[in-house]
Amino acid sequence: MDSDSIRLLKNTRKSDVQIFNLGNNEWRSIGEAPYRLEKRSSPPGILVSGRLHWMSQRGNYNGRRERIIVSFDLVDDSFQEIPRPDTGTLRSWANDHLAVLGGCLSAAVPSSLGNGALDIWVMKEYGVKDSWVKDFTLGAYSPTLILAELREPYWIWKSFLGRRFVQIICLLKNGDILVEYRGTLASYNPDSGIFKEVSFQGMPRLFQTTVHIGSLNPVQS
Repeated sequence: MDSDSIRLLKNTRKSDVQIFNLGNNEWRSIGEAPYRLEKRSSPPGILVSGRLHWMSQRGNYNGRRERIIVSFDLVDDSFQEIPRPDTGTLRSWANDHLAVLGGCLSAAVPSSLGNGALDIWVMKEYGVKDSWVKDFTLGAYSPTLILAELREPYWIWKSFLGRRFVQIICLLKNGDILVEYRGTLASYNPDSGIFKEVSFQGMPRLFQTTVHIGSLNPVQS
C-alpha cells in the first residue's frame, strides 16, 4: 500500500467490495467477496498483520454449514480463510465476535461451561491454527444501567434487538480488558475477576467504542 493512500472496505448486503483511495478520491470495485460477511460480528473489520478480519455469515464452507473467520489483505486485495479456534460451532445468534488483544487476533465466544461466561481465545502466531490459546474467561456481568432490561443474567452475552450486547474492545496497559456493554464501558481484571464500570464527564448516552492509534503521517487530500 502506498504511504500516501488509505484503502477502506465498503460492504453491501451482497458483500460487494469497494476500495476508496484518498489520493485520487475515487472508489473502485473488485467484485463480490467469496464469503457473506457478518458486519455485526466485528465492525468495521479487525486489523491484524495487514489484514482486515470478519466472521462470515453461516454458509456452506469446508463441506459443513458453519461460520468461518475471513481476512482481506490490504496489499494484494485478496480474501483468505483464517483457521478458527476449536471452540465448536460459531453461532450467529450468540455473541461470537473478533477483537485484537496485545496485537494478536482474538475471538470471543460463549463459554463451554454454559454459565453465562465468555471465553477469549488469542492467536499467538498469526495464521497458525495450533497457536490459538484460551487466555481469558470473563464471568457473566450486567452493568447497573441496563440490568433492569435483562430477564436473565446470561442475556448479556446474546444479541439484543439485532445488536451485539457485549464487545471486547482492547487490552489496557494495566492488563485489564476494556469491554463495551450496549452503551456502557467496563474494565475487567483477569486476576481478580472483578468488573469496574468506566465513565467520564461529558460521556454521551449512546456511543460505539473504537480503538484508535494516533499517527503523525500526513494524509494528502
